[in-house]
Amino acid sequence: MRMGFVKSFKFWILFIFALLAFILFVLEKQTLVISLGGENYGNGGELELKLKNYFFMKELCFSTCRPYLLEKKEEVWYGYHYQDCAFPDKIEKCIRPGEKKVFHLSLPELPSATYRIAIPVCDDCCFAQIFQETLRFYSKEFEIK
Repeated sequence: MRMGFVKSFKFWILFIFALLAFILFVLEKQTLVISLGGENYGNGGELELKLKNYFFMKELCFSTCRPYLLEKKEEVWYGYHYQDCAFPDKIEKCIRPGEKKVFHLSLPELPSATYRIAIPVCDDCCFAQIFQETLRFYSKEFEIK
């Protein structure tokens, strides 16, 4: 009788540790994955930006005015200054958990350098609400030549 209790106890302890490890693994992997269509682009070229929401039960929403921001690498990352939006920055695009979105961006004429795309998102917003950034994600670096 006692031997059965010990085996059962060990099983439940192992089960609980395995469950906790799985939960921590899932929680650690929650992110917005940003991938680009390439690593090198010509001036004025088109950049393909793929987004996938790996957050568990979290919809991510984007700014209507500035859904992405271009940053240039100097000694530190330098963000470009953008003009104020001519209309209220209401949320019109969101991405549900597990959903993918693809955007095609026309790159402006820029000096040859290393760049990245910053994606500001709101994770506690609703459609048609005014955008308030709560998280920011970054693409991998890419070159404009």
